Amino acid sequence: MSEICTVFENVTQPRSSKRLSFDDLIEMAQNPVTLPKTDARAIAPHTANEKTKTAVLAHDSMTMLWQDIDDGNLSLSDIKQKLTLALWSEFACIIYSTASSKPDNRRWRVLVPLMMPLPCERWLAAQAALTEMMG
Repeated sequence: MSEICTVFENVTQPRSSKRLSFDDLIEMAQNPVTLPKTDARAIAPHTANEKTKTAVLAHDSMTMLWQDIDDGNLSLSDIKQKLTLALWSEFACIIYSTASSKPDNRRWRVLVPLMMPLPCERWLAAQAALTEMMG
């Protein structure tokens, strides 16, 4: 599968030449690393080599949507149902619990690769629509 995102070694690293495929993201979700948030890898939903706003806008090619679900203590099946209703069909995505998730306060992240990259303006609209549909 082709590269769908750029990974930075940590949140302070401004440049990266390492990109990941959907399969790489699945592997990371299945084998999480426990690190402080400031030391953990940062995944960007584009294939630009930088994560500055200027560089991302110039690259103008977003490859993935994401959704953080930090409220409602939803189950995995609740998330899947909401996503299916929001996107009107079955699709490939990655859903994983975040490091701050607790049994009585579940938190999730959803990564949705795009079939084709979107320009930043259209991507912002798609992100907003997904957020609204997910509640």
